[in-house]
Amino acid sequence: MFSRFSPLQRSLVASACGFAFYGAWAALVNLEHGARAAAKAACVQGLYSFTVTLGMTLVLETVFKVMSRYFKARWLIDWTTIATACGAVFSGSWYVNVLAGTPEVFRTVVLGYVIGGVYCILYVRGLAQAHRNLHD
Repeated sequence: MFSRFSPLQRSLVASACGFAFYGAWAALVNLEHGARAAAKAACVQGLYSFTVTLGMTLVLETVFKVMSRYFKARWLIDWTTIATACGAVFSGSWYVNVLAGTPEVFRTVVLGYVIGGVYCILYVRGLAQAHRNLHD
């Protein structure tokens, strides 16, 4: 099933879900600071989540491909890919929210870090499985 859709198709579906979910989460945790702050946080986090998720698939695909050339150990390929992608995305999320003046930066982004980490792990597992199937 993983290889049924292109990376762009997978990323577009995940991006739309990311916009809706993370935008709602940002609004919820910032609501105590007023509707305007909540709406601003929702737009910032929602748009950022959409953009990041759209690019995440391509980053994971590229890093996985490069790491597969340098390393033979599956665990090293997988975890290097995950750490590289998560490090880039998570630092960007923090920075964007700080620049936007989001009142509750940590609470706004922490759920994204957890879910983003799980997303990366599952996506890389799918890449590894597809890679194994291709080379078997």
